[in-house]
Amino acid sequence: MSENARAVAHRKRRPRIAPAVASVAVGILTVFLAITTVMPSPTTAGWLGLVIVAVALLGLVRITYIGEFSPAAVTLLAFAAVWVGFAPLLQIRDNRLAWPDLPLYQFYVTAQVIVLCAIVPYLIGHALTRPRIQRAPAGRTEITIEKAIVVTAVATLLAAWCLPQTGGLKVRFMDRDALQAAIDAAGLRSGQDQSLLGLLSILPSAVSVVALLLCLICWRNRNWADLRARRLLLMATAVAAVLNMIYNNPLSASRFFAFSVLLAAFLAAVRIDRQRWRTAFTLSLLFGLAVLYPLANSFRNSAARGTLRFGLDAYYTFDFDGFQQTVNSVYYVDAHGHTWGHHHISALLFWVPRSLWEGKAIGAGNVVAASRGYEFTNLALPYWTEVYLEFSLVGVIVLFFFYGRLTRTMDRKLGYRVSGIGTAASVLFAACQIGLLRGPLGSQVPFAASAFFTLLAATLAWRGRRWGLTRPAPLPDIQLDTARPRIAVLADWWWPDSVGGAERTARSVSQKLAESADVAVFVPGAVEKTYQDGPVTIHSVHRPFARRVHAGSRVRHALEFLTAWTVPGVASRLAQQVRDFGPDIVVAHNMARTGPWLIRQVRSDHFRYVRVYHDLSDTCWRRSRLKGENICADICGECTVKKSIMQRASPADAQAVCVSEFVRTDLSRAGVINADDALVGLPLAFSETTPAPPRRGNGDLVVGYLGRLSPVKGIEAAIRTVAAYQRTTSRPVQLLLAGEGEPGYVATINELAAKESVRIVLAGQMDADAFCAHIDVALIPSTWMEPFGRVAVETGLRGRPMLISRVGGLPESAAVSGAPYAFADFRNPEAAARALADLLAGRAEPATRRPVAKALPLVVSGAVSNLLRRRPAATVGETR
Repeated sequence: MSENARAVAHRKRRPRIAPAVASVAVGILTVFLAITTVMPSPTTAGWLGLVIVAVALLGLVRITYIGEFSPAAVTLLAFAAVWVGFAPLLQIRDNRLAWPDLPLYQFYVTAQVIVLCAIVPYLIGHALTRPRIQRAPAGRTEITIEKAIVVTAVATLLAAWCLPQTGGLKVRFMDRDALQAAIDAAGLRSGQDQSLLGLLSILPSAVSVVALLLCLICWRNRNWADLRARRLLLMATAVAAVLNMIYNNPLSASRFFAFSVLLAAFLAAVRIDRQRWRTAFTLSLLFGLAVLYPLANSFRNSAARGTLRFGLDAYYTFDFDGFQQTVNSVYYVDAHGHTWGHHHISALLFWVPRSLWEGKAIGAGNVVAASRGYEFTNLALPYWTEVYLEFSLVGVIVLFFFYGRLTRTMDRKLGYRVSGIGTAASVLFAACQIGLLRGPLGSQVPFAASAFFTLLAATLAWRGRRWGLTRPAPLPDIQLDTARPRIAVLADWWWPDSVGGAERTARSVSQKLAESADVAVFVPGAVEKTYQDGPVTIHSVHRPFARRVHAGSRVRHALEFLTAWTVPGVASRLAQQVRDFGPDIVVAHNMARTGPWLIRQVRSDHFRYVRVYHDLSDTCWRRSRLKGENICADICGECTVKKSIMQRASPADAQAVCVSEFVRTDLSRAGVINADDALVGLPLAFSETTPAPPRRGNGDLVVGYLGRLSPVKGIEAAIRTVAAYQRTTSRPVQLLLAGEGEPGYVATINELAAKESVRIVLAGQMDADAFCAHIDVALIPSTWMEPFGRVAVETGLRGRPMLISRVGGLPESAAVSGAPYAFADFRNPEAAARALADLLAGRAEPATRRPVAKALPLVVSGAVSNLLRRRPAATVGETR
């Protein structure tokens, strides 16, 4: 394997280094815990606890670094690793449990087995769940701004009615003892029947959470129809946030309620689609459960603040009583047997008053604590323990296998590009899960179930589009076997704002793709507009500080360049519209106007990706490898920075297509692509040479140049070459310049032509046929490394001879043109004039066209087809 191939292969393997490093770290941590917590006082329960920690952490590594991210699975495994994994290791080692009680050593092993019988089947079920076809939310399943506003209004009315009856606003910002005293004073408790309390306190809290969730999902979808809708959404979001500060703050609400709200808001607003965010989410959960969770108990009351413990000492408090309660549950089953669903049914029917159902069970945690004679019985009970209490170990294994499948299915909805009721339900599920896992169900279900019921009622009850605030969801049903796939094309410029050969080539590629796919082009623009280019739909998306035309002012150039590489937000609207389009494949051309940010978004959205390299711009800030008047043979220090940025931004599994063998070789040598995987397609569809009509003139020689009027194109060198030819041969020459450029440079050209006594004609834009019909010979005097040289082929196919710079891909394009050509060093006008005379005298050898020419539109089309069929694309694209 060549050095460049090894470099690219190393880059593709980099994502696999992180899970390996994390797995090694888990191994080192496990050995450390074994030495410090188990080996000083080895027991079977201690070793099983170490296995629980290792399994949970390895599960976190797999979910965080490999495959799809699953926030609900991360919360469960982080909870298991800290609350029933690490804490019991310390408690068993020091024989110091959370609650004073006689030790029940004989049940320790069974308690640890229960946890393992939950985690292992959970991971198996999670891993075996297959993806389902994503369907766009529509109708009643769609989240609309109208629905968000209505739910926020309902939450506001509930708060206005319920707050005065539960102690008022002030008590909500005092501690929980003050709130409970206010509730008792209001007479909202009737023995053990708390139905009225749930209606007046828990229901407003749950509705407030759903209101905030719906508002944030609307922001996530960016689905407002106009500025008025956006302002209304902003107002509703602010109101929903205030309501949650009132009802779900950690001062008066349960720690788990407050945590659930924060987690729900985060998951609703943020797409965890980048590796660093996935890692940060996992580490933050571990840190929160291990450190912040016990500290948050200080909000309970002054007594809790007085007994607050820090460091490892916190793991011996009732905040980490999960292991002891599991042991107590094993004792309860040993003494009384299983309860066979009584607590689950009572929790699900929490809304039925005890006056109607006298046999309704109290929380399972209370029952277990009471069986041990505890004075305070309102204790937690891990969910797997409650399942064991109800259905035995077999029930734990079966239920948690399907629980793993459920969480995988729900979490996949969080990654949908357009969020509907499925995404909202998944957010609620992931956010409320830690409270449900801590248990008991009887205490946690009322809040979670009220929130789910509110969400279902708010979204499914009506379509929510009557006020015209929400624009239609653009993502259609995505079927794996769809007849016409969707292709998003990314570019810097598009017709009619075409600049040069790269833009014309990109347009021909898109026209070819549109023969068998729905193609939409996304380009940055100064104004937002959508228009048709034949079968292709063009979306010009507003980008801050964008130029209106390519030949903009220097100030506009500078602003666009600086913001493209320093402000990620310049690509946000483009990235969102690409997501909304929901492409099966993304084909990217030149994208310097959005820097690396749009490519990063494509990578984070996991779209299949084809990158067409029209030049060397990924390895050079000037795009030309031309510094002053010198061509850079190697990448300079400042351009190495750009190369590194673009390498990190590009998807590792992208299919590269280069416009010439020169581009493939150069980018491969730089380590940007792997030459063995990259394809080459020349930017023209070749046909038999068709000579242009003979030029009829007055006998003067007409020399022509076709292309952009720019210093790197060598136009001044062409003028000097023509002047030298006139001096040498005394033959009148006219120089036809077909193209456009900046006014200042055009004035420079005119001044030089007058000085050198060369007659020039500024013809403006011309097509190849018209250009070749007016000239005798073409000059291609580029001073920069042209990636291919489209003009050489266009001119050669029409039979006109060419004098060409021997730089970049120009020799390659001349070789396939089929017309006579000669090379010249245009930096030496006298030598170039002699080469021109030899070419006109017929002393140049005609080019031999390659027997097989690969046309870029067909190469890209073949690569797209192969990616859609999920097979290698290294053998497609050759045409005769």
